[in-house]
Amino acid sequence: MRITYLIFSFICLTAIFPHCTPPAAFKADLELQNEILRDSCSSGSSDAISIYAINAGPTRVYLLVASGGMVLFDTGWPGYERKILKLVRLLGRNDLKLIVISHGHFDHYGSTAAIKRLTGAKVAIHTDDAEALEKATTPLPLVRSLGIAGKLILPFGELMMRPEGLKADILFEDGFDLSSFGVNGRIIHLPGHTPGHCGLLLPGKIALVADLITWDTHPRSQCYFADNWSSIASSLKKLKDFAPEKIYPGHGKRYLTKSQLMALTPWFPKDN
Repeated sequence: MRITYLIFSFICLTAIFPHCTPPAAFKADLELQNEILRDSCSSGSSDAISIYAINAGPTRVYLLVASGGMVLFDTGWPGYERKILKLVRLLGRNDLKLIVISHGHFDHYGSTAAIKRLTGAKVAIHTDDAEALEKATTPLPLVRSLGIAGKLILPFGELMMRPEGLKADILFEDGFDLSSFGVNGRIIHLPGHTPGHCGLLLPGKIALVADLITWDTHPRSQCYFADNWSSIASSLKKLKDFAPEKIYPGHGKRYLTKSQLMALTPWFPKDN
C-alpha cells in the first residue's frame, strides 16, 4: 500500500508541476523578465526599480533592484538558490538586503535559508505565518479541485524537497515599508490563502500578489487552497481598491492588467 501511494504521489507531482526542473538541469540562459519602473509614489524621488521575474520551480519569484539595494520577494522551491543568485551576479550586485516571504508554504520559502546563508540578507514574513516558516510546514486546511491532489502528495513533495525552516529576522504587519532596504515599496496584507499571506505594492501601480491570484489556463482568484475562503474574497476586494495597473502572480508567466483584475470573482463554497 505504501509503495502504491508513493508511485501515485510521484505521478501526481509530475503532472501538476511539469515545470519543476531539478536544479542540476538548470539552463545557462535564464528566462528573465525585466521591466523598469519609475517611482511616482514618493515625492522628490526618481529612483528606478527593476523587476526580475524568475521561475524557481513552478513558483514565480521577484528580484527588485534599485540603486539603494535589492529585495527578493519569495524564494521558490528548495534548491533554487543557485539560479536566483546567478542573476544577482549577472547584475554585478552583492547587496541583497532583504528576503520577503509572501506566506508560509514551502514552494514560496523553500530556498530562503540557503540564500540567507550565502548573502546575509535578512528574512521578513508576516507575524501570522512566522511559525510555518520556522517549522518548515505547509498548512493546507481547506482544499478543493486540484488542491485535493496537492494535499495528498504534500508529504511526498516535502520528503523529496526537504524544505528547511528558519526563524525570520523581521515579523511585519500590513503596511510594512521597504524603503530602509533600498526599495520603495510596502507590504499589503492579503489573508485567506494563509492567515499571513501578503503582497507587495510598488511605484507605478504595480502589485506582486503571490497566491491570491494564479494564472494557469487563465487568470483566476485563488480557488484551490485556503485558510479562509471569505478572507480571500475580502483580500481580492482590498487589492481591487488599490487599482493596480499590473498584477504579478506567484504562479504563471504573465501579469494581469487592471481590467483583468477587476473582472475576477472570488470562489465560494456552495454552502456559503
